Amino acid sequence: MNQNISIDWEYAKGSYLTLKESSDGLDLYSRYAGDSTYNYTVVVFAIDKKDRSHCWRRSNVANAIFWFKDNNGHSSGTLAHETFHAFGAEDLYYEKGVVPIEVEQNFKKLLGDSIMITSNSNSPLDPINAWLIGWNKKPEPWFAWFFDKRNTSL
Repeated sequence: MNQNISIDWEYAKGSYLTLKESSDGLDLYSRYAGDSTYNYTVVVFAIDKKDRSHCWRRSNVANAIFWFKDNNGHSSGTLAHETFHAFGAEDLYYEKGVVPIEVEQNFKKLLGDSIMITSNSNSPLDPINAWLIGWNKKPEPWFAWFFDKRNTSL
């Protein structure tokens, strides 16, 4: 893929502190990207409190990862999961209104484990998401079933 990748960190103990809201992180992205000599920039904000980590996108381009503590602290599996989102990977775990339970169940039957379903640091990236981010150059026709079932309007 021949791309240089820059991951910059902001750390806010206890809360966002320097971020009034998550969108402030996206605004900081513009500053980092403008100063960068890299092709693509992902900004990671490590937040020192428990919450749900997520990858924010602006104009369908992933810009910032908000990495909160999990039950055991900042999980490397969660950071990997969110970083794959930055490159176009999609969740395959059940989420009401977004990913139906049948998607997760069928995925587990067909392929088993994936970092995009568990956020376990020992889990591999599945071939469907490898295709979405450009690592798997030969998609199977059945890959589309998983994405046809998702609610992408949210």
